[in-house]
Amino acid sequence: MRKSELRTSVVPLDVQKVSNMQGLKEQAEQHWDLKRIQAFFPSLEELFKMDSIRSPYNYGLKVRNPIQTISGPSSVYIGGIQHHIHKKVTMILPSYRIMRGDFGTSGLPCEKESSAQEYKRIHSIHNAAYVGSLANVLLSESGCVHFPEVYGAFTGIASKHVLDISDDYDDLADRPWFIQNLGHFFDLKLRSFPEDSPKPALKTDDSDILLEVEELEPIQSPEPIVLPEESSDESEDSELESNDQSMSTGYVFGIHTCSTGTNYHADGIGFEDDEDEVFAEAVFKDVPVQVTIMQRCDGTLYKLLKENTSVQKRIAWIAQIVFSLAYAQRYYGLVHNDLHVNNVMYISTTREYLYYNVGGKQYRVPTYGYIVKIIDFDRATYSVRLAGMRDPRFFMSDHFDVNEEAGGQYNLTPFYNPKFPEFKPNPSFDLVRLATSIFWDCYPKGPFEEEYLADPLFKLLMSWTTLPDGTSVLFRDLAEKDTHERYRGFHLYKAIARYCKNTAIPRIQIDLVATPYLYAERIPVGEPCLIVEA
Repeated sequence: MRKSELRTSVVPLDVQKVSNMQGLKEQAEQHWDLKRIQAFFPSLEELFKMDSIRSPYNYGLKVRNPIQTISGPSSVYIGGIQHHIHKKVTMILPSYRIMRGDFGTSGLPCEKESSAQEYKRIHSIHNAAYVGSLANVLLSESGCVHFPEVYGAFTGIASKHVLDISDDYDDLADRPWFIQNLGHFFDLKLRSFPEDSPKPALKTDDSDILLEVEELEPIQSPEPIVLPEESSDESEDSELESNDQSMSTGYVFGIHTCSTGTNYHADGIGFEDDEDEVFAEAVFKDVPVQVTIMQRCDGTLYKLLKENTSVQKRIAWIAQIVFSLAYAQRYYGLVHNDLHVNNVMYISTTREYLYYNVGGKQYRVPTYGYIVKIIDFDRATYSVRLAGMRDPRFFMSDHFDVNEEAGGQYNLTPFYNPKFPEFKPNPSFDLVRLATSIFWDCYPKGPFEEEYLADPLFKLLMSWTTLPDGTSVLFRDLAEKDTHERYRGFHLYKAIARYCKNTAIPRIQIDLVATPYLYAERIPVGEPCLIVEA
């Protein structure tokens, strides 16, 4: 029987008392508008015995370079040197459920059911905010350069937390509770548009705020594609419950193909502006948040690929990602589950090469001036094995709860639904998802363009998105030269998780991607080497 690609090894991790906690509390409130910060969060009790600690709130995960003082909105002192940092702030309670009024108003009494749900969420080790923060610390402390260094992780109360809801604004604004709860559970900030642009008005306390809209073409009737557990879009409406707060589990676990019609990736466009314009923001007051303080990166993989057309460079940067994912899967059994071009960042470096060791084979990969770093682990699944543990502890983001945004991608404990088959984390998922996110930007003329056929990155992305039956998870029907999307939105995530079982496992892909980087000489003195697999 083949050994699982998702494995765990004993890793070093510890807790320590934050000796300067009182000073950090005062500075966080002054510079970050964060009140009552503490280093403790529930994941610690799952990993460490803390019964004997009298005041656990001052204890947190030990990091190599902890914050000494907070000196500004985006700066801290570490080891006597000022560092510019990135604050990853994640709401502990689901933002849209707060907007819907599921949890009452911050800290005030509410009905028993809501109170119980709120308590359960805040104290769950599978809370996405804690899952992401713990993963960031684990990977930072591993010493692998492909994850940002973390300087501290805290929970606290954000006086004001702003969330971009531009992508979901049209859908939210149509829901009855949105306007009803506006000003009670959240405030809304909209960017105004020129007076002569067509848009409806939204009434707020201050004034009418105008929003630009455009007409959408109707969706045509879908055509079925034969795959197990798969259906076309026409069955969706019949499976939706009348209550807008939840969907039938049949729909959640189902996978639906796109209808025929518009190709969302018009040939020949390629890279566009890497940042969509923010026009709608929800503003929350006095909400609990998890804050992870980490190394600031220079930009996204999207930007790096856009500004560098050299295939040689692009392949080398993708190789860095493959090595880093293989490392995370070998030591933590980690699957990122949302790896797209904006969840891979980069920093500049003077190092000419990076060195890796995989089962005794050495590799030397050129950096071309950049080291890539993977971020945002709020949807991650992984296990942690510390010294003395009989069994590793498994962490799975509550985004995979059937009623949450990633419900239906997997089906296993702690979110197992016995009415459906078990779907475990897929080690191929991350590279396939990454491939689907960059293909059209790098190859805008599509999969049949002759000039691409000899391109090694093109061939790599095509292989990662090819299913065992020879069809593609990205394109609707290559046999008929139909390059429309096969799956749209979250149906793509579910399709990758179910169908792309062995198409892009990072450890196996090393042999395909990194063979040109095999290195038989002695690694230069002083150069670190990442042991991906002993």
